[in-house]
Amino acid sequence: MFDDGWFVTVVDRKDSKKRIFLREGAPANANGIKLVKVNKDNDDYMKTTVVVMTGGRQVTIGYNSADIKKGIARATKTVSRPTSKSRAATKRPTSTKPPVPTSNSSARRPRVRRTVTPPVPRTK
Repeated sequence: MFDDGWFVTVVDRKDSKKRIFLREGAPANANGIKLVKVNKDNDDYMKTTVVVMTGGRQVTIGYNSADIKKGIARATKTVSRPTSKSRAATKRPTSTKPPVPTSNSSARRPRVRRTVTPPVPRTK
């Protein structure tokens, strides 16, 4: 919703890369599609529908939750599993563990020991 009315983007089901942009109050676009009204659902945005005029008849369009879920799954799949090429390009270290000491002592880092010197008495 903008100050001058609704602005809607409709995705073509046959070609998901094709987008149709409609503005409330604007004349029909080159395809003969005009936005008539928006039925907003305040509780669940997925239930919001739009009514468009195409070919002399009114058509109600809503969200396609199956396509949205597929798109989200595809996006998270590509983000969570980088390809071997992208891993090689970043050249990140494979391990963040500190080097293991080779002596017989425990694997912890040695503690720094400080000796406390007694205060020097002041003379007048």
